[in-house]
Amino acid sequence: MKRYIELLCRYLFLHPKSFFFFHLLKSLIYGEVDYKSFYRVLRKINPPVGGIFYDLGSGTGKAVFIARLTQDFSKCIGIEILRGLHTEGKRVLERYLYVLDLNLL
Repeated sequence: MKRYIELLCRYLFLHPKSFFFFHLLKSLIYGEVDYKSFYRVLRKINPPVGGIFYDLGSGTGKAVFIARLTQDFSKCIGIEILRGLHTEGKRVLERYLYVLDLNLL
């Protein structure tokens, strides 16, 4: 977050078109999906069996896991550019694979 603010401040004071950049950075604010709401959306969409699910700005991967565990996609792919969220998403995946290895699912 400190780096984000630093970049924002640097840009705001150096560039006359900084208002545009502020809105661009604002779009990187993180928010998670709610399980029940997202599940309802997926059910309503009724995606085709074997399709591919992409989540751009996947954060920690919650939507990717909801899609994978509740629908019949052939692949579920999350794409995240913020390093911290990507790292946490990889940890979530590692915990999930560990649970699979224990045959708990």
